[in-house]
Amino acid sequence: MGLEDSVVRDEFRSRLFRRAAEMRGEGVNVSVDPRFRFRAAEEDLDEGRLDYVIRRFNGLDYLDDLKFEPGIERGLMASYLRENAKFNHRRALQRAPVLIRLIDMQVGFGAFAERDIAPGESLGEYAGIVSRSEDVSDRMYCYEYPVLKVGDEEVMLTLDARRAGNETRFINHARVETIRHNFEFFNGHWHTVLTVNEPIAQGEQILMDYGEIYWEGQSKLPDPLSP
Repeated sequence: MGLEDSVVRDEFRSRLFRRAAEMRGEGVNVSVDPRFRFRAAEEDLDEGRLDYVIRRFNGLDYLDDLKFEPGIERGLMASYLRENAKFNHRRALQRAPVLIRLIDMQVGFGAFAERDIAPGESLGEYAGIVSRSEDVSDRMYCYEYPVLKVGDEEVMLTLDARRAGNETRFINHARVETIRHNFEFFNGHWHTVLTVNEPIAQGEQILMDYGEIYWEGQSKLPDPLSP
């Protein structure tokens, strides 16, 4: 990313948080988690686009790791660990730098490579809130975990990034094989790790195929070539 892009990005962040403060001063309860990392161009400095970003990010928490609904981590996962301790290992997960940018107000946001990313590099973890699957109604930002066998019970858990997540939740769909996701059990839990299959150039939008199962029951099916 060049100096000019860096200057615009810094100005965007400054205006974004200044505008959010102005809105709070006008009695509108809004906030944007400062840990989200944005890419910006000159048109993103427009107040209308800034307001759109603030509305979409309002109340969205940034997560570096998993968050668990009450009772999930200490109950189900602890039981699973006791029965499957040999599969657990410690791992420090590295991730390539990803930036978020507003594409337009119809598509919404996308994830973009901050630098060239080579095959085999990890984009990091698709983080979110882990809940029992039956408690999740909106599955737009979800991954379904492998079935957990806890004693005689089979438990279905869902990883939901609708209310909390990181830059990876903004990766859009396309019929490509650029990214693969793996469920890996480490540090005491199942983690959804995104790995790069094909080179991604600096500034390029990062896309992945959500898979046929994701679109089952969705009201709008994607165009095969659209992000």
